[in-house]
Amino acid sequence: YFGLYSVKHIFCKDYDKKLFGMLLFTGGCSFYFHATLSLLGQIMDELSILFVLSQSLLLLYKHNTFIVYAIYVFTFIFTVIMCLVPELNIPILFSFGMFMWRNIEHKLIISQKSKIVLWYRTKVLFFISLLCWFTDKFLCDVWPVSKLYLHAWWHVLIGMTAYYAIFIGLYIEYGIYTHKIEYKCNLLPVLKNT
Repeated sequence: YFGLYSVKHIFCKDYDKKLFGMLLFTGGCSFYFHATLSLLGQIMDELSILFVLSQSLLLLYKHNTFIVYAIYVFTFIFTVIMCLVPELNIPILFSFGMFMWRNIEHKLIISQKSKIVLWYRTKVLFFISLLCWFTDKFLCDVWPVSKLYLHAWWHVLIGMTAYYAIFIGLYIEYGIYTHKIEYKCNLLPVLKNT
């Protein structure tokens, strides 16, 4: 809902607005994977994440033709590798995600935008989601954390982190100074016209 609300009120090209829709597609693929626990579902889930990350990088570097082609080439290579060797999907996604993370931070520092508080909230959400994922992945058998549903919390928190990151990317790209940022439920940012 919040992504659709922001899409309605944000002034950017439709090409860039599709990132919010891609989050919905990623959620659907993740739902399919967790409902079936099939290899096809896993690949769909992880490829949709890869495509959201690559589209987000394209948002930040769409004016640099060389980097745009490099993103397309690496996305294609990673797609082939992830389909052929699914065991490498997690390291590929984490590496690609950390590269994306570093680029957003670098662009935010260069642009010296005033909405740094959004970036701090994004960092907190990201690190809490990573803590949930690592605890669920590596400590589930050792420590009785299965009752905490940390994997489900990982999905909720990383989805919110992706929403924040896309929001910040659009803010950096378009310098949306004519909008007021409000927080729905004191958590998710949405744009309002001033």
